[in-house]
Amino acid sequence: MWVAGVNIIADRSPHCGTSAIRVPRYMETDVTEILGFPTAPNYGTLNYSKGELLETIKYFHEQKTQIAVHTHGKDAIDQVIKAYDKVLYNSSNSPHHRMEHLGLCTVEQIEYAAKLNLALSFFVVHL
Repeated sequence: MWVAGVNIIADRSPHCGTSAIRVPRYMETDVTEILGFPTAPNYGTLNYSKGELLETIKYFHEQKTQIAVHTHGKDAIDQVIKAYDKVLYNSSNSPHHRMEHLGLCTVEQIEYAAKLNLALSFFVVHL
């Protein structure tokens, strides 16, 4: 057996009202209360501080391990792209890293990720 890569989860799910977003968009309804969504105003959840995510990505990158980061919300996407940018800057080690889901990404974020040569995997069924 071997480790082919690592999956990091930067934020949570739009299904649960917890993907990290900039503007509170999740409403309170009877359904969201039954499903256990956080109460409004809700900005979702980042699973790592900026420093923790940067160190985690840096560690696996230096081990030459491919990294796939699950990210849905705009805040989480920004956090991940910026961490990748810092780690990949002047790095000769370049395993093909990925970002998964990208449910609420912007065109600007896609362009930024493309400049870093990140593979993007869109999972539109979530939305």
